[in-house]
Amino acid sequence: MKRLAGKLAAVFCLIPFSICLKGNIRGSLSLGEHIRAISVAKNVDSLIRPAYELKKIFLPDWKKAPNSYIFDPGQNSEGLLVPVKKAYAMWEGGGYLNGNGIPAGAVTADVLWEDAHGLIKSGVNYALEIIGTGQDAKIKVPINKTKEGNAVVAFKVNGEIYWSWHIWVTDDPTNGATYRSFNPVKRMKSDGTTEVIPDTDWKWMDRNLGALTSSITASDWNKSIGLLYQWGRKDPIPPLVTRGNDFYEASGSIGRVRHRGAKNMTNAVSIDDLRKFVLLSGAEVTNNLRLSVKNPLSLIYVNKEDNSGQAYYNNNVNLPVNWFGKSTTLPTNRLSELNLWSDNAQGKIEAV
Repeated sequence: MKRLAGKLAAVFCLIPFSICLKGNIRGSLSLGEHIRAISVAKNVDSLIRPAYELKKIFLPDWKKAPNSYIFDPGQNSEGLLVPVKKAYAMWEGGGYLNGNGIPAGAVTADVLWEDAHGLIKSGVNYALEIIGTGQDAKIKVPINKTKEGNAVVAFKVNGEIYWSWHIWVTDDPTNGATYRSFNPVKRMKSDGTTEVIPDTDWKWMDRNLGALTSSITASDWNKSIGLLYQWGRKDPIPPLVTRGNDFYEASGSIGRVRHRGAKNMTNAVSIDDLRKFVLLSGAEVTNNLRLSVKNPLSLIYVNKEDNSGQAYYNNNVNLPVNWFGKSTTLPTNRLSELNLWSDNAQGKIEAV
């Protein structure tokens, strides 16, 4: 017998390998294969094995391609090739985005923001080269391997963002603990059935997503905080302050962005200035999801109809309305089932 979870699932740092890539994608695979093959191998040579050896990690659906790429600066590759086909797949309809395709127009790519200046070897105005055309194109992301940090790369049409990817430059974060928090945790298989996740498949990263170290005691302990997310958002938000309470900025094609508490705002804006506010009557999951895709660095809030402040469920100040608003198919008490970020449990808890 199943009951619904009363609260939204907590965000935790378990990253399925199907959404991460470390190392470059080599051209020795055919076009279809070399874009679709995702690897978390420690050695770049694993990416040039015969294609048949990689069949088990082929993506069945471009909508399931990565939103976040890991690059270990200690490897031989000089950067990443990010396929844009996911952007087209996501906007071709289906799912909560429910788009009608990406329009024709001038296609560009750039570094929207990076938290270490010069992390990505971009051109004028943070521009990045696009190799190929249409859905088969790839964004060339050359990495400055003397640095570590995070960046978000944006794919634009006529200057408007249609998708973006997180680039995480750090040493290998995949060697974490193997414990599970509770039993039985299930996952959904490709055929629609569910199974209990085997102990051998239960793996955690050794640090928070976006953190540059796994240590909270070594000399670089202040870099262990990582990045922040609004629940259901695919793009990270940099906290712009370290564990040691030192402020830093993010900079890129979006400009220079700093924490509201930063002492110096010269030639920069507060991240609060990038916020987006949607009135309650217009706060619907498809519209707000599109808004989030096109504004990766903007926190989104749902306001009261008179725009006097944030809206709350049942006027309870402890229950602010979720950034994604209402659903046309689910009541408020079942919004955790929206499954905005590949929740295998689909927002449900099975009573034992």
